Amino acid sequence: MIRPSRLDRPFRWTRPDPRRLAGLGLAALLLAVAAPSARAQAAEPVSVLGARKLLVVAVRFPGVEPGQGLPQVEDKARRVDAVRSASYGKAWLEPTVKGWYTMPAPLAEYSISPRNWGVDPRRVRKLVADALGPRARTPTLRPMPRCGSWSARSRDPARATA
Repeated sequence: MIRPSRLDRPFRWTRPDPRRLAGLGLAALLLAVAAPSARAQAAEPVSVLGARKLLVVAVRFPGVEPGQGLPQVEDKARRVDAVRSASYGKAWLEPTVKGWYTMPAPLAEYSISPRNWGVDPRRVRKLVADALGPRARTPTLRPMPRCGSWSARSRDPARATA
């Protein structure tokens, strides 16, 4: 036996609840009033076209041998195609790899997760400051708007802790 659907029944109009209509009217009024001010406070979209310089600093920690050599780090940095594919070829990264720089403190002192879950920002600042240190004053590092730090502890970034 086939059950009839709601569409098979005749339409029966019921009077709408006045409280519900008042609530919908108030919500529409709030949206009409609040929407222009919310749009005015929103940031404008940023359009990045062309090349963006990227600095990759290869670091090694005392007592830890690198899992990869500097040529592998350079190769991996040059194969960053995510930005180019996401922007349909309108933006791309031009990486500059510097290293190996030996960090002044052992790896356990930085203790930074590669997934950035619950990372203490002071440790991140210390890692970047120690990685760049006096090298940040050199003319080749000044114009770089982005900075990444590569740890040579492991080949798998999910297992690295700094």
